[in-house]
Amino acid sequence: MRNITMEKIAVTLLLITFILLPYPVASSPALINFQGVLKDATNQPITNTLPITFEIFIHETDGIPGGGIWQETHPGVSIIEGIYSVLLGSVNAGTLTPDLFSSDELWLEVTVDSEIMSPRQRITSVAYALNAGSIDGLDSTSFLSSTSGTMTGDLTVQGTLMAGGDKGLFINGTGKVGIGTSEPATQLDVEGGDIRTDGGMKFSYGSESCDNQIYTSSYGFDFLNFQSSDIRFATSETDCAALTRMVIKDDGKVGIGTREPATQLDVEGGDIRTDGGMKFSYGSESCDNLIYTSTNGFDFLNFQ
Repeated sequence: MRNITMEKIAVTLLLITFILLPYPVASSPALINFQGVLKDATNQPITNTLPITFEIFIHETDGIPGGGIWQETHPGVSIIEGIYSVLLGSVNAGTLTPDLFSSDELWLEVTVDSEIMSPRQRITSVAYALNAGSIDGLDSTSFLSSTSGTMTGDLTVQGTLMAGGDKGLFINGTGKVGIGTSEPATQLDVEGGDIRTDGGMKFSYGSESCDNQIYTSSYGFDFLNFQSSDIRFATSETDCAALTRMVIKDDGKVGIGTREPATQLDVEGGDIRTDGGMKFSYGSESCDNLIYTSTNGFDFLNFQ
């Protein structure tokens, strides 16, 4: 067995971080640059090609070879005048994953040609890699994971915010919200489904008062309220003015078949039908001055 001593080890650890960004970036190489110096028992630098095994432990002394959290063997490492250099993670590509570096302390054990070098070397960060634990001074817990996470406070997004895939929620840069569409044409654009609420729903124009408002509520009443404007009922999605079927004027007059009722009820272009009675009276609700037609088998005129 060779009597090899390890005089110095320099470890440069480039911390691997994955941060949710709004644009794609090149992934960091999952490699650790490791350099060491080997000398024999007479303190002379070694020149040789030897297999070297590297293993990471979470404790400085506990654990046996093969019992660490990561291991890799470089079968033929060139050692020239005692100096060698390897890239950990280059043999078993993709095994140096971020979760390996979640522990507060990590220790590297080096075995040269079956001889364990002692002591283990603690893995530390280079100066600027210390910022990998934070971004611009923010702790890593301040960022959302790409798979899950909870955020408190405000979220500012430059561009479009998307949630739920192609048929989910979209908020574009102008503040328009689309549900079921990625290109909302109005302030709120819902496509492919209904809007449901277990509370009230209010559509108002202008102030938050009851003027110019359509309101449906969970309290058992609905209403339309428009101040100084008409209420029109139409059956067209393209030209409401041309196909207005009924109108309620701001003075209370109702027009059916006409947009300009001349009387309190103005019906044009058709008949009035009822399967009950019909009463036309002038004045009070008494039988004075009454024209009455009924389903009870009699009609009468009565004028006092």
